[in-house]
Parts: sequence; structure tokens; C-alpha cells
Amino acid sequence: MRLLALQEAYSTGAFIRSIAEYLSRGVVLKRRLPERFGGASMFVSPDAALHYWKPRVERTDPRLLNSALEVLQKGDVVWDVGANVGLFSFVAAGLVGPAGRVLAIKPDLWLAGLLRRSAGVNVDGFAPVDVLPVAIAEAADIQRFHVAQRGRASNHLAKFGYGQAGGSREVQFVPTVTLDWLLERFPAPRVLKIDVEGAETEALRGGGEEFFLRRSPLFCAKCPQKTGIGSRKSCTVTGMFCLMQNCQRPNATHYNGRAGTRWRCPKAPGEVVMHHASAS
Repeated sequence: MRLLALQEAYSTGAFIRSIAEYLSRGVVLKRRLPERFGGASMFVSPDAALHYWKPRVERTDPRLLNSALEVLQKGDVVWDVGANVGLFSFVAAGLVGPAGRVLAIKPDLWLAGLLRRSAGVNVDGFAPVDVLPVAIAEAADIQRFHVAQRGRASNHLAKFGYGQAGGSREVQFVPTVTLDWLLERFPAPRVLKIDVEGAETEALRGGGEEFFLRRSPLFCAKCPQKTGIGSRKSCTVTGMFCLMQNCQRPNATHYNGRAGTRWRCPKAPGEVVMHHASAS
């Protein structure tokens, strides 16, 4: 009986959530970050994730925001690969200031439109935020891109993604470019953040030795599910943040080639591993 009651409660909760997600589609809300996180205004949507209904946007991903406080400096160039509604992008725009620059990358054209709206209202005292609606992959190509049935924050390239996407409401074709391609066209980042729903290793393979050894002294990413951060090449930078929300390999070893150090992911998903090395 107890098990049946739990199943019924779960079914009821899932049904209510699905209704809330459906009613959130297309909704746009304006929020403001606290001054300690740069003070930027943002256009967000619960169509990306239901927690954006909450007025205090800084509570949606406190680990990410606290990481930003740790790593960002005035004048930094920041690339946000998988920008979603721009939480990291606009925290960065406020913290690095007008001497810096932010590149927000998101292939979902609807979310890219929100990013542009947010960029347009954060001008004086903020870094310019350029929005690029492409996906990052191992090679320049055209790939299928799934718009999540649930929240758009779970959108993903075909062959990637997590169960929380809940299937696809539509499939689009999007252009993919590489990190090296970006490096030829935009200022090199000091801070690179990647969160692309399991395609992180795919994205990192598009960066050559020049990118990793000379151009990006700090790396911040979520561990791809099942594989961890797969290649030694992807870790040859001077610092790493491993945000363990989706990592399925507790105690996986990560390697920092330039600093010559190794460390292990924590056992508990959700913990944060931080490693600092001085930027060159």
C-alpha cells in the first residue's frame, strides 16, 4: 500500500509539473542579479527551467555563480558555451566590466533572442555581450538539434543529452563550429565555461594545441555524463572547475597537463572540485 501511494504521489507530481512546463512555454520574465554578482538585468524564461519563475535568479545555480566570483577578473574575455538564458554570461558581463568581453553561444534561436534582449539593457558599466547562435563540436558541420520537451535548458545535439529533456518537442538543423574556428574570429578567452548537455568532450575536441596550451588559461565545465572529461587533451589548461551535477564517474581522474597535477572528482555528485594555477 505504501508503495502504491508513493507511485500515485509521483504520478500526480509529474502530471502537475508537465502542466506547469507546458504553461511556461514562451513566458519571458525580467530579473535582476544582486550587485555582488554584477547587478545585470536579465530576460529569463521558465520555458528554459521552471526555477526561473522564482524572483531571485541568483538562487537558480549558486555553485555556478560562486564559481564566477572565484575566477573572473576585471578585463577578462569570457566564452560561455551553452549559455542557456545567460546566467553565467551576464554575471561575467558585470564582474569583468567594460574592459572585458563576453561571447555567449547558444544554438537555440529563441534563447539566443533572450540573450540579445538582455545584452541590450546592460550597457553602461558592463562588458559587451556578443551572442552567437551556433553549436560547438569537433568539426564544422550541420547537426540535428533537439529542443527538449521539458525545459529548453536541456536542449542538446543528437546523440547527446540527458533524461531530464523528456524527449523532443522538435528537431532542428543547426550549424556547428569548432573552438579553433572561434579563436580565428574572436578574442581569445581567459575563462571558458562549457555546459552542453553531455557534448562537452565533443566540443573540446575542436580545440587544437594552440587553443589549450596558449590561449585559455582557465577552464570551467560540467563533466559529461558517463565519460567524465574524456581526453587528456581536453584538460591541458592551467585550471579546472568540475561542476559535478551530471558526472557519472565518481573518483574519475582529471589531469592538468600544463601544471603537471592530477586530482579526483568527489564521490558525491553536486560537489565542486576546484584547482587553481597561475595564469600565464
